[in-house]
Amino acid sequence: MAKKKKKHQRNIPAPVAAPPAPLFAKRAMRILFIGAVLVIAGFILLSQTDPAGQNWQSIASPLLLILGYALIGVGLLVKRPAETTATF
Repeated sequence: MAKKKKKHQRNIPAPVAAPPAPLFAKRAMRILFIGAVLVIAGFILLSQTDPAGQNWQSIASPLLLILGYALIGVGLLVKRPAETTATF
């Protein structure tokens, strides 16, 4: 009786999982970054206002703060673009 030849098993690597999708879209990250910069600038200007509120920093700082916080809210609500798959 002839010896059975062993079949060589190939080591097939497990399929690699796709990297996780980023939490925010690039557009949302830009909006969040701009909002954060405006908030920081608003607080810097707020520290330079006079007690009577008669200089330009007293007018500009609340506007920058409100605009910055609004942009942060918009940046959090921006959705990621849907993944497109080509079907033929």
